[in-house]
Amino acid sequence: MSGCIDVNARGEGRELADSFYEEAMHSFVTGRHDDAEQAFRMAVALRPQSAEFRLELACSILTNPKQLTPERQWAARRHLARAWVDLPESAQTHYSLALYFRRTGDWKSYRLELEEALSYDPNHEKANEELVEVKQARMRQLLAERAHMRSLGNNGTLRLLVRKD
Repeated sequence: MSGCIDVNARGEGRELADSFYEEAMHSFVTGRHDDAEQAFRMAVALRPQSAEFRLELACSILTNPKQLTPERQWAARRHLARAWVDLPESAQTHYSLALYFRRTGDWKSYRLELEEALSYDPNHEKANEELVEVKQARMRQLLAERAHMRSLGNNGTLRLLVRKD
């Protein structure tokens, strides 16, 4: 043995991980994103098998107002992939994937993952709210396209208002 204490063997690792997780959740709710992310990382380091911890860490990375650098994006993706293997039929997994796709600009996958999250939990509050926003944005886009088409003449040319003096 190397002399390092294996806290997981004594059960203390689980308690410490849970403590970091609770601290992270509190930090996240109070808007201290960097603190939340750091505490989630500690919780995952102590309990790497926890899909729930990985999902929360990925969400913390994705919702942090910091720029989503390629390294941070890759870290979020890696944690989401590991969580998805363990919890493929979880509303939270699919909602977290939706967050990833929103931050990376893949709007079609964002909407599909929100719908998938709601197929597992129709009462998932955040997924419902965001899907309503997506549908409203799509409706606004369609109305703008329709208005644009109306501004074009019957032959597809732009109608110009010419002022005669």
